[in-house]
Amino acid sequence: MTREFWADDTSLANAAHAMDESADLFGRHVDTLLGRLSGGGRSPWGIGVVGMAVDEINLLVGEACTRLHESMTSAGTGLRDMAAVRRAAERATVPTAQVIDAS
Repeated sequence: MTREFWADDTSLANAAHAMDESADLFGRHVDTLLGRLSGGGRSPWGIGVVGMAVDEINLLVGEACTRLHESMTSAGTGLRDMAAVRRAAERATVPTAQVIDAS
């Protein structure tokens, strides 16, 4: 494997690892945030209109954060998949390149 391909593998692996770490950290922060906003299952905002509105906002924030976390996790998986496809493409083309070089 040439040095250029090693660099690609390293870059993709590092990017996937960094994305996984970021997704995990984000997930922990979101869990903490939503736990504080929810008040332990009972609305800390009261039972009136304001409480209902804030509870709805909390639900929307939770859904948005969940989707973002899922997207971050998918991005890490996508980077690993890209690395695998690149390696497979390299393995498929190296014999052809060797034949061309030998000609």
